[in-house]
Amino acid sequence: QSDIYAMGATLFFMLTGIEPEAISSSSPRSVNQSLSESLDSIVKRLTEPELSLRYQNCSDVKGDLVRLVETGI
Repeated sequence: QSDIYAMGATLFFMLTGIEPEAISSSSPRSVNQSLSESLDSIVKRLTEPELSLRYQNCSDVKGDLVRLVETGI
C-alpha cells in the first residue's frame, strides 16, 4: 500500500510541481484546473489515507490509467 501511495505522490508532483501534503488525499486539479477530473480522481485514490479506499493493487491502477488514455477523459 505504501508503494501505491508513493506512486500517487510522485504523480501529483509531476502534474503540479508541488510536493503533496503528507498523509492526505491529494487533488492535483486543485492546483492545475486543466487536468481532467478522471486523472484527478485517480491521483486522489492513489493518495487516499484510508487504506480500504485506496487502490488495492497496481493492476487496478493500470486499468484506470489505460481507460483514461483510451477515452481521453
